[in-house]
Amino acid sequence: MESAFSDLFCLSISGLVCLCLALGSSVVLAVRRCYLDKHEDDSSAGGRPRFLWLANRYYSFLFNFSGSLAGWFFLLALWTRARSDKALSALGWVDLVLFLFGFLGITGHLPETAYGLVKSIGRLVDVAADRIGAKANEKSPGG
Repeated sequence: MESAFSDLFCLSISGLVCLCLALGSSVVLAVRRCYLDKHEDDSSAGGRPRFLWLANRYYSFLFNFSGSLAGWFFLLALWTRARSDKALSALGWVDLVLFLFGFLGITGHLPETAYGLVKSIGRLVDVAADRIGAKANEKSPGG
């Protein structure tokens, strides 16, 4: 159990370097995205308190930091799986999904992609419910 834990978290000098790289790049990416996002200025019309402006910045930072860090953990999981299977021909679709999520995470697109997927699934459920409701109204004898 102890070796699996150390393998997963790469508790070695190279693992610590990777962890510092992951944390550092996640912070840089989150700060960059935080200031690139268009947030209302505290002096804008509407008289919103500065607290809400700071809360939006904090949310943006956490949203992008966690997305980038998740990308690094997806790549770490992929690396661990690839090291455990000595033959690279054993890699499958799960490894492809890990790579795609890892790539999206470290490039800063994972949070927006995940948010878009969740919204799309919600829209798909709404459309399906509307169609089922429309078909039920067509078949009702009183309609």
